Amino acid sequence: MKLGNTKIDAGNITFALQYRALMPDQGVSLQVASCADGEEKELLRFDCFDQRPHYHYDPEDKNLHYDMDQTTAGNAVGWTLTQLRTRLPEMLKKAGFEDIASKLDCPLVLNKLDQVEEAARYMAQKQRRTVTHNR
Repeated sequence: MKLGNTKIDAGNITFALQYRALMPDQGVSLQVASCADGEEKELLRFDCFDQRPHYHYDPEDKNLHYDMDQTTAGNAVGWTLTQLRTRLPEMLKKAGFEDIASKLDCPLVLNKLDQVEEAARYMAQKQRRTVTHNR
């Protein structure tokens, strides 16, 4: 999958965001990628969709896919940001990217996640597509 248009660099990783409107679901897709040697590699992806939010470890190869439990996770964007702030190194390791996890600049990543949150929440609110029926 191509990286989203909104990109925020955080050292050895990049956060990429895009709003995806798929039938019958929609929401913010947040990717964690590495851009080593000029080549983009998607490491993690969080699809913060309205109906079926889920996330992927190494979506391009292993594609370990997990659904978010909307009852316990609540808002998918908020849950995703909490995971990125508190568990990003562990998630990268689980995806098989130990070398990238060990080289994270954690203070920089935490600082950039504020920008990621602002962009994700803006997209979730402003790019939502709704249908109004004339009844």
